Amino acid sequence: YNTLCDQSATPSHYGYVPSRALAWEFRRDLILNEIRSHDADIACLQEIDQGNYNDFFREQLAYNDYKGVYWPRGRAMGMHEEEAKSVDGCATFFKASKYILLDKQLINFGQTAVRRPDAKGQDDIYNRLWQKDHIAVVVFLENRMTGTRLIVVNAHLYWDPAFRDVKLIQTAILMEEITKLSEKYSKFPPCTDKTAFRFSEAEDGAREATTPVEPAPSAEYTSGDQIPLLICGDFNSAPGEAAYN
Repeated sequence: YNTLCDQSATPSHYGYVPSRALAWEFRRDLILNEIRSHDADIACLQEIDQGNYNDFFREQLAYNDYKGVYWPRGRAMGMHEEEAKSVDGCATFFKASKYILLDKQLINFGQTAVRRPDAKGQDDIYNRLWQKDHIAVVVFLENRMTGTRLIVVNAHLYWDPAFRDVKLIQTAILMEEITKLSEKYSKFPPCTDKTAFRFSEAEDGAREATTPVEPAPSAEYTSGDQIPLLICGDFNSAPGEAAYN
């Protein structure tokens, strides 16, 4: 779900939208209510800025048993803390009473591309990829009840239709990094700390708790392709385009 961060929702881009409907305070409440209405075990959001993740979504969704993993886009690293709050990124939420977080990783497409040996001396790759700070967030989860494990990928690719090659390379990097991580995850040991914490279900601040689920043994995998994989994101691509295929 690309939420269209406040910085991108400008009247110049969306002049046909009434200002009241374009206002972030109005839109964020609708987004929150929609996420709650679906009550999914996993929700992947793109274009969530740091400030709203920390001060709004993470806090509000915690009342619905969600725990979040978030990274901003690469430009945030070189910015002052206050300025960095407006940088958007990817947020993955999961039901904490159902899943245990085993690992989390950031994939920065530009940095990963220029570190490749075959990219050395390729000025075009540097100019077209390095300056695009799009990312993917990877989380490795274990189901408390069944012990099965799941890789969840939340990606956001470059938007410009004139840069289909960039989106294709970003997708190739994504798949390559997922393959590496899945092999690594297939060797993860069983989870020993599987205590099911109590989380509030109340939206009005009341601290009502769910009944803890008895943990199940961790599933074992001999190779990365045995681990279930869920890929979500805004790929800025249509069916039939290279990145999609």
